[in-house]
Amino acid sequence: RVRWVFLARITKRLIHGTRNHDGRCVICGHRPHGRMGNPKQFNRRRVSIAQLVTASTRKLIKDAAIVGGALLAVWVGLMIAFGTPNPFYVVASGSMVPALEVHDLLVISAHDDFHSIVPGDIIVFNRPSDNNRVIVHRVTGILDEDPRTIRTKGDANPASIPGTDFPITEKNYLGKVNNVVPQVGLLPKMIQPPVNYIIIAGIVGFILARHFYGKRQNT
Repeated sequence: RVRWVFLARITKRLIHGTRNHDGRCVICGHRPHGRMGNPKQFNRRRVSIAQLVTASTRKLIKDAAIVGGALLAVWVGLMIAFGTPNPFYVVASGSMVPALEVHDLLVISAHDDFHSIVPGDIIVFNRPSDNNRVIVHRVTGILDEDPRTIRTKGDANPASIPGTDFPITEKNYLGKVNNVVPQVGLLPKMIQPPVNYIIIAGIVGFILARHFYGKRQNT
């Protein structure tokens, strides 16, 4: 008799062993209330996991919004302070040696009006011939006042180059060099592939690790 009872229990487990997402048997639809489960406990478990995922996602979105807002605030602050969306430039050639060395970081200001520029000032401008290259040279003379047109020259160059150093008008003008930070521009040159990719991957990995570690702590 004991053997038959044991076989009956085994058969029942096999029949009712496979269950769907709500705890019901996939064969007969039976839903036990033993260890497999009270449906209320099962539903509570699902709700708690959903709440945890939702809270973790909200936190990740909040962190991303804070970082994005901080970057936007910095960009707007720089634009207001220097009068231009890009106040930083790196010297790429030796045409201004010894005043400016290659890899020096330039801080320019567009608050210095083009009409206030005088010979001796160092300015940053788009090349007048095609506007597809940024040049930093010293002003050497005023060619015309109506409209105001100036001539520049690199300190290390023997003469002004037509189409590059002149004629420069207000539409080519980007700003006047106010500060120079020596050799800081060398850092972007050092961070070349694959180093930059490794740094980016590390930053992304840190953010993801922080996200999932916080979710695990909440669990």
